[in-house]
Amino acid sequence: TSSAVIDLLNSQKFTVKVSDIKGKGTIEIRLDSLSGTIIGKLLVESNQLETLSCSLTKVSGKRDLFLKFTGNNATLFTLDWFRFSDFITPQTN
Repeated sequence: TSSAVIDLLNSQKFTVKVSDIKGKGTIEIRLDSLSGTIIGKLLVESNQLETLSCSLTKVSGKRDLFLKFTGNNATLFTLDWFRFSDFITPQTN
């Protein structure tokens, strides 16, 4: 678990790069505390790509932000980096 004060104005997308995936887990993006409102959630599985993204619930201003990791192993994965962006790239079929 980790936290930081982030200005979420116009943030619509959360992208993360993970590696060394050991099993199934989730990354929850929460506001203000570990039990705060979930504004985004990613499922991490061993058969997935290492770079994952999700859209975020609209939030404005500077807020305390928590990343909560849950799963079926003590060591789920390695978090290499994450970023917030203000746009969502359209999906192509």
